[in-house]
Amino acid sequence: MRIWLITVGEPLPSDGPNERFLRTGILAQTLVDRGHEVVWWTSAFDHIRKTFRTQTSEQIYSVDGLEIVALKGCGYGRNVSVGRIRDHKMVAREFSRLALEMPQPDVIQASVPTVELGMAAVQYGARHKVPVTLDCRDMWPDLFVEPFPDSLQPLARLAIFPLFREAQHAFRMATGITGHTDAFMRWGLAYAQRPKGPWDKSFPFGYVSRVPNETDRIEAERFWDEHGVHANDSHFRACFVGVLSRQFEFEALAKSIRSSRGNSLQFVLCGQGEMEPMLREQLKGLTNVVFPGWVDAARIWVLQRRSHAGLAPYINTRNFRENLPNKVIEYLSAGLPILTSLREGEVPTILANEGVGESYQVDEPMALVETLLQWEANPELTARMRTHSQALFERKFRAETVYGEFAEYLEAMGKTGIL
Repeated sequence: MRIWLITVGEPLPSDGPNERFLRTGILAQTLVDRGHEVVWWTSAFDHIRKTFRTQTSEQIYSVDGLEIVALKGCGYGRNVSVGRIRDHKMVAREFSRLALEMPQPDVIQASVPTVELGMAAVQYGARHKVPVTLDCRDMWPDLFVEPFPDSLQPLARLAIFPLFREAQHAFRMATGITGHTDAFMRWGLAYAQRPKGPWDKSFPFGYVSRVPNETDRIEAERFWDEHGVHANDSHFRACFVGVLSRQFEFEALAKSIRSSRGNSLQFVLCGQGEMEPMLREQLKGLTNVVFPGWVDAARIWVLQRRSHAGLAPYINTRNFRENLPNKVIEYLSAGLPILTSLREGEVPTILANEGVGESYQVDEPMALVETLLQWEANPELTARMRTHSQALFERKFRAETVYGEFAEYLEAMGKTGIL
């Protein structure tokens, strides 16, 4: 079967030898392992590093049944910006142009965001009688409006009304709607203005918990030793791994970290992004904070096993309240207790129900620090949370199970050929 996956913003196999693959990357490999030919359409612009992979639309990878086609856009500096909308429109136009030159697929799975690529995918599907499923990753374009005060949201919505209209058309034309939580699937169904059907289903984010090879592991251990992140030292260590962007409560996190002077806590903040200068300035001079920059999969694996807690400081928006992000599942795979800034929604509910972490009060700088110190003082509690974290991951979020089921779903849709 020939399957097209359409997703921007994820690491690619062509980005380097030690990338940490996410939803589409893992699904692509799962489909290839099941004997399918996969074409992954993505952006030539690296969303994480904010650099171009290539200056033209072209095939950039072709190995063992997986082909990756990069689509040229204009790039952007901020994740929520007019520049990003412009980039997405250009990328969608490139897809519509180049898709006509490729052998026709049996089924298409496109991610939202982007709305523009989702629309281009369902239009192609309708024209060529190919079933298309839209996978809801972020509540786009709603998240453009949510940061505004209630009184200004109608104006903000009006300013980008064409994007909302395009989302409605895309979801209405889709054969099926998926999401990483039931809430995200229902969000897509609300745009489609229809009840749940047989091809509407949620698949959680899954994660590959793979031990690095010996060479990469030794290099990663050396890297962390050089950064003062040692195994079995006296620090009680909390880590963050991700993009340092405005979708996180970094200003509140910085205040909390500043209040942690004089104790055994250490904070390791990995990644790059628009909030990095602010964080470095706010935390300048603190000896218990480490900024290692972007880190690869082997370094993440070692860091998480040298840490005692994972930080999930999400902003309080619907997009995150109804979300169960990759980051949380990655922490669970390493058996890490989790601290989140969210007080309601999917993440705090699963932390409380499964005994794998807690929420902290964003407007109380000492709340996060006090919780970490309580965990440090109670090793039996942290050991129990570690055990529960690993058990929860094995039960619900192991990639082999999650994406095996997702692959079966796409196979069934492709064989049925239903529109």
